[in-house]
Amino acid sequence: MIIYQLPQGEKVSSVSGARQPTFRSDGRMLLVNAEGAGKENAWEIDTSNWQFTNQVSGSPADNHPFYNPQSNRIVYDNSTLYGYSDTFIYIQCSLVGPQFDIQEHCREHSDIALLTGEGNVRAAGSHPVWTINDYIAYKGCDVWMSGNHSCGIFIVESWATISSGGGITPRKLPGVNGGSATPTDTHGTYILYQAFETGNWEVYLTTLQGGETNLSNNPTTDGLPTFSPDGLLVAFVSDRGGQWGVWVMPRQGGVATKMFDLPPNPWGTGHRDWTNERMSWGH
Repeated sequence: MIIYQLPQGEKVSSVSGARQPTFRSDGRMLLVNAEGAGKENAWEIDTSNWQFTNQVSGSPADNHPFYNPQSNRIVYDNSTLYGYSDTFIYIQCSLVGPQFDIQEHCREHSDIALLTGEGNVRAAGSHPVWTINDYIAYKGCDVWMSGNHSCGIFIVESWATISSGGGITPRKLPGVNGGSATPTDTHGTYILYQAFETGNWEVYLTTLQGGETNLSNNPTTDGLPTFSPDGLLVAFVSDRGGQWGVWVMPRQGGVATKMFDLPPNPWGTGHRDWTNERMSWGH
């Protein structure tokens, strides 16, 4: 993971064994998926020295961790628990792994798994983000329904777990369609996502009521959008001009401005493909 300073793109620091970052709302901590370097699970990194400080989840395969608006809980996805082949979403009760939680009803992953209202089955999905009104938005399909399944971005109350009382049926955001639609960040009632539904990767904006606005609208590859701390700007990566770089544009759309180039070949392959990463903009 590399940290850059805007607008010129000076390299501030780099952290080995960290990916999929999300800044805490005050910018003082960075939530990451730790892999290797003797650390796994989700961790917090202190932004004053860019050092790992707190392990905040309990399983090595906890991916795409994201803070709640108060930054005292996290949500993530995991594809390895309980022998299932699907990826499920888990909503922790605090910033410690479930096995260490002081609340007895929060100590098992089965207690904190996101559930649907259809038979209290686990909600299969990935790439969760936590919105201002305490909803979880995630990439998924309505697999609890019979017949052909509809895929896109779904939202559901964060308390739809056994530990909080039971499942609630997720709602698909109207106008946000397809299995590639992947939420990446949220600010207020807005949700950013990337999708490949038009034949190339684009950056989109939606709201808790649905609808879509194609912000990037460019024939190149654009993705990993993130809000500025005040929510007025959107940063994203793009390979416009044949070189990966970071671009910024207004939240309402308009002209995108290139900030700086990324290193050549900045992404991995397989589960480390760029579409499975995250970019975050902090104070």
